[in-house]
Amino acid sequence: MDYQTVSDHYLLSFLIYNYGVKRYDDPLNSRDLIREENNGKVGIYCWVNNVNEKNYIGSGEPLYLRLSDYYQSWYPLPRLIYT
Repeated sequence: MDYQTVSDHYLLSFLIYNYGVKRYDDPLNSRDLIREENNGKVGIYCWVNNVNEKNYIGSGEPLYLRLSDYYQSWYPLPRLIYT
C-alpha cells in the first residue's frame, strides 16, 4: 500500500466515524443496500468517474429518491459515463 492509499484510507475512516459518510464501490450492484441505508434520509452524495477522475456532487431530500434517478432507464447514462 502506498502513502496516498494509506492517507485516503485514514481520511475515509475518519469521515465514516465522525460524519456518517458511506462509500459504495459498486453502486450498480449495491442498489438494495444503498436504498436500505439511505431511504428517508437527507444527504449529499458524490459520484466519481473512474475513467477521468471527475466528481459530481449533488444532494437529495429524501436522499434515496434522488439517487434512485440514476437507476432509471430514462436517466441519461452517457452523461454519467462521459462527463
